[in-house]
Amino acid sequence: MSDLERSVDFYTDILGYTEVYFAGELGDPFVSELLGVAASSKTRATILKCAGPSFGMVGLFEVASPAPPRIGTTGAGCHVGESCMVFYCADLDEICSRLERHGVTFIAGPGLLSIKNRPGPAHREMTFRGPDGEMINFIERDPGDMA
Repeated sequence: MSDLERSVDFYTDILGYTEVYFAGELGDPFVSELLGVAASSKTRATILKCAGPSFGMVGLFEVASPAPPRIGTTGAGCHVGESCMVFYCADLDEICSRLERHGVTFIAGPGLLSIKNRPGPAHREMTFRGPDGEMINFIERDPGDMA
């Protein structure tokens, strides 16, 4: 992340990851190895989760001195080697409204996705860019209904 506070605000205020699992400096030398950055780098992190059962967490890492290069993405679509974070939500329209109010770049607004040879109904999904250009996909589905 280029600005940890801005990213924390985005994931908490807009996407609802309101519980802090960890926040602070990461001083262990192995952190640099795990993130693939210079050993001299300084790393701050905030790891967020949704309230209630943990269906996943978002790790936000701000690396400085030296900072790593940007991923160099645009809103035009995916790029070779790029990853996409995928989350489930109960109300896609609510999240979409929050994203629109904050001027977020959409790759694809809400739409219905049906996957061939996969049982069950089609799901509403959308894809957008986070504060540093990261690709994020939201699926409107109750995690309790997943088989």
